[in-house]
Amino acid sequence: VPSPEGHLDSTSIAKTASGATITARGWTVDPGNPSVSNPVHIYVTAPDGKTLGYAFTTNQLRADVNTALGITGNHGYAAAIPVTQRGTYNVCSYGIAISPLSNGNRLLGCQTRVY
Repeated sequence: VPSPEGHLDSTSIAKTASGATITARGWTVDPGNPSVSNPVHIYVTAPDGKTLGYAFTTNQLRADVNTALGITGNHGYAAAIPVTQRGTYNVCSYGIAISPLSNGNRLLGCQTRVY
């Protein structure tokens, strides 16, 4: 079974009272279990070089994805991650396989944002 497919559609930074948040948006689906929401992991590398990982589940309807792939279910994600350092952030997302027969996880994309 192929690895999950998907895409990191966009990243953006929004200022908050305590700093800022980076929001990553996209979609992922595991072809081995296409009607079930699968996890997405987002890794953020801060300006100081430290990388932190965050786990989310695809919980948003993406009718465009469902129509294109001929599937049902929630496969979209929008994950907000707090950041405090000024500088350049690298954001990468991975579709996490849920099918035991999958070829593994897949990089969905990386984007850079400056806060």
